[in-house]
Amino acid sequence: MPLKKPLSASRSCPESFADVSTDCHQDESDRWPRPTDSGPGIDHGGGEIEIVVDFDLDDFDPSPRLLASLQSAVRTAAQHRGISAGKIGVLVTDDVTIREINRRHLEHDYATDVISFTYHRQGDCVEGELVVSLTTARRTAAELGWDWSHELLLYVTHGTLHICGLEDTTDGERRRMREAESDVLIRLGIADARRYSPDQAVPTR
Repeated sequence: MPLKKPLSASRSCPESFADVSTDCHQDESDRWPRPTDSGPGIDHGGGEIEIVVDFDLDDFDPSPRLLASLQSAVRTAAQHRGISAGKIGVLVTDDVTIREINRRHLEHDYATDVISFTYHRQGDCVEGELVVSLTTARRTAAELGWDWSHELLLYVTHGTLHICGLEDTTDGERRRMREAESDVLIRLGIADARRYSPDQAVPTR
């Protein structure tokens, strides 16, 4: 399984995401079960990109607004990369579960914010999924002083951009990733996206 080098999870340094993006050359047996395979998901397909959002959380009832926002983040990020067809799954879970996914499939024994898996990418079509931690989003948002749903949308945007081919290994790639994230979040109506970008220091209140 070809893996990218994980980035630091610290928001205070440029290498801010602990996301690990795999490319599309995985064996079927190595894949994390997609939301459609692991249980009933919430399908917000509309257009040619099928988007399935699933929640693996206790005592959490997602609002219709949150579901619509997650779907919009995936679609907007994909469109930013010129992707107009395919299927992307989103699994929202907690630190315990994402740590287990990280350990089992990527051999990294720690919790993280987002993990993305690209199964296929050709032309304007992709197939992949991403896993995000609501626990990390709430904790980080509280530290930074902005809405946890915005932090979660940032993770979903970041993972989708990876699935759609955007990397962030070099300084130049990381700069393009931050610009793309901010552009997508602003299109989603999050006006202060650049202020809370992962490469920024903790904002002045």
